[in-house]
Amino acid sequence: MIPFVIFIYEVENNIIPMDLNKRRKTVFIDARLVCDRGKLDAQRVANYFSKNGYDFVQHPKNAQVIIFNVCGFSTGMVQTGLLEIEKYKKYNADLIIIGGLPGTDKEVCEKVSTGKFLSHENLGNIDSFFPEHSIHFADIDDANHPWLTLDTASVKKQIKTLCYRSSFLKKIVIAPIDYYVRQKIGEDYLILGNPFDFPSENIYRLRISWGCNFRCSYCAIRKATGDFRSKPFGQCVKEFESGLQKGFQTFHIMSVDPGGYGKDIGSTYPFLLQTLCEYEGEYRFRLEAVNPFWLVTYQHELEEIVKKGKIRAISVPIQSGSPRILQLMNRFSDIDKILTCLQRLKTISPSLTLATNGIIGFPTETNEEFHSTLNFIKESGIDMGYLYPISLKPGTKAESIHPHFPPREIYERIKFSRKFLSQNGYTSFLTPGHSIIFGRYR
Repeated sequence: MIPFVIFIYEVENNIIPMDLNKRRKTVFIDARLVCDRGKLDAQRVANYFSKNGYDFVQHPKNAQVIIFNVCGFSTGMVQTGLLEIEKYKKYNADLIIIGGLPGTDKEVCEKVSTGKFLSHENLGNIDSFFPEHSIHFADIDDANHPWLTLDTASVKKQIKTLCYRSSFLKKIVIAPIDYYVRQKIGEDYLILGNPFDFPSENIYRLRISWGCNFRCSYCAIRKATGDFRSKPFGQCVKEFESGLQKGFQTFHIMSVDPGGYGKDIGSTYPFLLQTLCEYEGEYRFRLEAVNPFWLVTYQHELEEIVKKGKIRAISVPIQSGSPRILQLMNRFSDIDKILTCLQRLKTISPSLTLATNGIIGFPTETNEEFHSTLNFIKESGIDMGYLYPISLKPGTKAESIHPHFPPREIYERIKFSRKFLSQNGYTSFLTPGHSIIFGRYR
């Protein structure tokens, strides 16, 4: 019964053609193991294949091309991705792995005997795999909505697919779960990157740049994204205007390093925000991943923008509350200035949602330094965030810093963190990878 219902949905949504005797080329796209930025890449790739005459299928066995988008953020993610690659290699399809993994773990990918690889930086090279395509990847605009992976390879995935495809099931299954999460950790939890992977069609995502200006000692993402490059100013404005015309009211301004916007094209991040805030209408912005360096650098400009009332949430990943650990991380380390900026923003706009990220168990982190991160969350007025155990990527500078913490000690700190957060009014969830998602509904 379930496969038949899914078939009807496929036909209704033009996922497969009605005339099965004239079936076009088929592609299956999996973007489960990436953040929303990666899902935007997957959607752009989907548009590329659609323009070139492909149909999308929901089971890899029916695909002539399999696109697997996977992140290389952590060692655990890499291991999971490699297991999925082995599964996809069993199908009679052209397998292409895209995303962070081919950039952060190039040596590992080279050991995979089957598959083609494209990192974020060279995604445009997908044309070389399909010389027969008349529409080139460069001709495809950046996406503003994430690709939603619909996979019917198992009964569990079939049920999930039905919940996503059916408006009725969305109302009785997904909507209540989404409501529960919002009540527990806050209305703007999607500023954390859609950690629960719920559909969010009412949000318009505006990616303003690629790459990163920083070289954090623990991070390998820059190896996948390449040098920093801003999206043309006019293109950002054009995409925003398009979202307004379509009736969107929530805009998510996103990239790996959005605060660096404009440094390479003679503009600035605040100037872009000021320009977008001048439009009339009932709309709000969520600002993702503003590096503390940019928060302090543009403190006064951001305060004036927040006063306009258009900024709904800001995510500022502090990573640690200890100046010494921040220096080892090669990040902006004046924690007092960061604290002052966040407190001033909260004073200017008490309804502003502040989010952050923090790393637990960075090499040599003392117990006192660990507590300083938790205390910073409490003192700064942070409303929600992520706390995740350190994942030491091979080849990063952080890997060479000793001593490393054994998993058992890190897990003890994770347990203590949840207790601390609970005592200070936060609700927290523990992910399968032992990251903590926390927040408080206001």
